[in-house]
Amino acid sequence: MKEVTQAANECVDALEKLEKAMGRFTGKNGLIESGVINVELDGGTIANQTYKAIQDFRAEQL
Repeated sequence: MKEVTQAANECVDALEKLEKAMGRFTGKNGLIESGVINVELDGGTIANQTYKAIQDFRAEQL
């Protein structure tokens, strides 16, 4: 479980860095709409959803 949490935290860190980089190029952070899939570049939302997924996973294990 520690490995999953560590991997999730590393993903969140990487996504937050991506969010900052995208903000520099576009002048804003937000939603990328491709017509097929929409990707939200919001580090807070991604972090919260990752945390919730980990908590749900832990609850299932008990």
